Amino acid sequence: MPKLSMNECGGRRVAVAMDKFKGTLTAREAVDVTSDRIEARWPGVTVLRLPLADGGEGTARVIGDLMGLERGYPAGRDALGRDIGEVEYRYGPECVVADVAALLSLDHLSPGERDVFRTSSAPVGDMLAALMERHPGVPVWLGVGGTATCDAGLPAAERLLALSRERGFTLSPITLLTDVDVPLLAPEGEPSAMSFVEQKGCPGPRRPEMRRRLEAALRRLEPDRKQYPGDGAGGGIPFAFRRLLGASVTDGAKFILKLSGLFSDPLPDIVITGEGSLDEQSAMGKLTGRIAREGRRLGIPVTALCGRVKEDFVNEDAEGPLFSRVISSERYALPGERLDAVTAARRLERAVDALPFCGGGTQPFED
Repeated sequence: MPKLSMNECGGRRVAVAMDKFKGTLTAREAVDVTSDRIEARWPGVTVLRLPLADGGEGTARVIGDLMGLERGYPAGRDALGRDIGEVEYRYGPECVVADVAALLSLDHLSPGERDVFRTSSAPVGDMLAALMERHPGVPVWLGVGGTATCDAGLPAAERLLALSRERGFTLSPITLLTDVDVPLLAPEGEPSAMSFVEQKGCPGPRRPEMRRRLEAALRRLEPDRKQYPGDGAGGGIPFAFRRLLGASVTDGAKFILKLSGLFSDPLPDIVITGEGSLDEQSAMGKLTGRIAREGRRLGIPVTALCGRVKEDFVNEDAEGPLFSRVISSERYALPGERLDAVTAARRLERAVDALPFCGGGTQPFED
């Protein structure tokens, strides 16, 4: 690839396409901090700002902004069944868009409350019933990532079916947007819904018990044990929704990338993507991994600009390197600096300053 120095880069198109930095910056905030800094450091560049998501937290907001949808606020309950007040969804004549993470996020639970044997996806059934009654017949798009549950989605699907019979409304078509492409179960060591249970509150000694629960659900709803990619997303919500409700399941990152037009003509010259934590899950259908692979296919360099890069992340797959460059803003923390939204933004600015095409480093950017 030809090398470009800073004074040759005027007029270049840079796409800043980022997910949330969980706990500190929304996708919109991360994109704006990064884009503002690039424009200040690299005059003449054209920046395309794209806050994105992959089916996890923030999916409804991202799709709503891309499509110009209205906001709505139904009441919601968390994974322990407690009232959490109003949650945001988006709607228009074409679709209703909601996130299960708005209800079932780990953020609603204290560390001591996180226990996959106590949490339930049932509140999702209540929310969907409310949305289908408000918007009869309008297709529902549901982001299913980022949950504190692992119950194969059975409580949510059964709750929605029960409310439909009780209240007499007709089920709307449902499309699930998954943030990972794993099955419900897989052999030990391979990616599945079980890959995420420890962070949701399932210590190692109880993993065999959780596996038995998921196997029981598999035998009940799929006697021939056939599974599909994405069944394990959101603690298995697509597994039950596909079988009991006839829901369709699609890759959330791929769906939103197409909707965003990131890789449509005219193509960007450079893509900067990022999320709060780059780890082994990033390659399991997450947004950053999808962007990296598509950029590689098209010959567009993709830089990962993340909050932190975990030790389990490997910047390579069978086809070679994923990202042309990986940078952690954690490297740019000041001594004694506590992480919050303000300091996360400052660290991100310092990381942008270190990019070769923004004046940092000594090597020209390989384009």
